[in-house]
Amino acid sequence: WASISGNLDMANLLIQAGANVNAKDSEGQTSLHWIVLEEASKMALEEASKKALEEASKKVLEKTSNSGANVNAKDSEGQTLLHRASISGNLDVAKLLIQAGAKE
Repeated sequence: WASISGNLDMANLLIQAGANVNAKDSEGQTSLHWIVLEEASKMALEEASKKALEEASKKVLEKTSNSGANVNAKDSEGQTLLHRASISGNLDVAKLLIQAGAKE
């Protein structure tokens, strides 16, 4: 939930406590998947605040990807984070994922 809400402090605390940054939910999605999905949902609801949402997502993404999170993880539909960022039209997050090693 820390990744969904963009709560960087909580995400940091969980990572420091040894949380599995590659853990998947029942649909095979990791916390990074949820960051991108939440970003897309919020953008659809509040286009005016797009820049702020992207910045929050990028901060959480940077922190989790630097902690060994698998940026190439696929959900149960075979979608990667890069797929989700592309689908939502979030170029900044897509670029960040590529810089972090996303391949597909």
